[in-house]
Amino acid sequence: MRYLLLYLKGMMMGAADIVPGVSGGTIALITGVYQELLESINAFSWQNLSSFKKDGIKGVWKRLKGPFLLSLFGGILSSILLFSRILEWLLIHEPIGLWSFFFGLLIASILFLINFLAQ
Repeated sequence: MRYLLLYLKGMMMGAADIVPGVSGGTIALITGVYQELLESINAFSWQNLSSFKKDGIKGVWKRLKGPFLLSLFGGILSSILLFSRILEWLLIHEPIGLWSFFFGLLIASILFLINFLAQ
């Protein structure tokens, strides 16, 4: 269940990445995966990768938080592939509604970050 939720959070991040002015990192912060994402990315070091001979692929995969990254990046990639077509259609056929949605999402992200940083 955890990885399904991570996949859905990744889909939200991917959708945000294709929206002008909104960052997938902002969505990661809003959904609560930002810290673990940074820790997972920081785990990619020569020390961890060179322990492949000693620990094997399972040990390295676990140390790099492979299931977390696979779920999250799988969601990001599938969202980009899915929503880019929808976004293209909306840009052509419903530009005012789409740009209104983008603007609202941008304002909501700014307000969330202001509230988050004020705490």
